[in-house]
Amino acid sequence: MDNIFKRFTCLLLAFLMVMEVFSPVAALAASLIDEPE
Repeated sequence: MDNIFKRFTCLLLAFLMVMEVFSPVAALAASLIDEPE
């Protein structure tokens, strides 16, 4: 049970890191798409 919890925590941290990296990229893409030009 402890091993599963440890693995889940590792996956969660990895997911958060990926989201933190892609967040500004997604925001930039959204701002470019939202422009009427």
